[in-house]
Amino acid sequence: MTGSVEGQVTLAVLGEKMDNVEKMLQAYCQTQNLVTRDHESRIKSNEMELVRLGQRMGTTTSILGALQILGMAIATWLGLR
Repeated sequence: MTGSVEGQVTLAVLGEKMDNVEKMLQAYCQTQNLVTRDHESRIKSNEMELVRLGQRMGTTTSILGALQILGMAIATWLGLR
């Protein structure tokens, strides 16, 4: 009978420890979900900024090309004088 009581106490202690592990795991999963959402929002923000940067680079390249053509036209005009 003593072995049975000790077995029951051991199972009760193990049950408490398992409950504690389950709570810790749930807390960890909640924390990881928050971290994952934060990372996803940062990635989306960075992707949007990259798109905007690409658009600005395209516009700047066009403006610089037009200025280069204008500069070449002025240099040609001055050269022909």
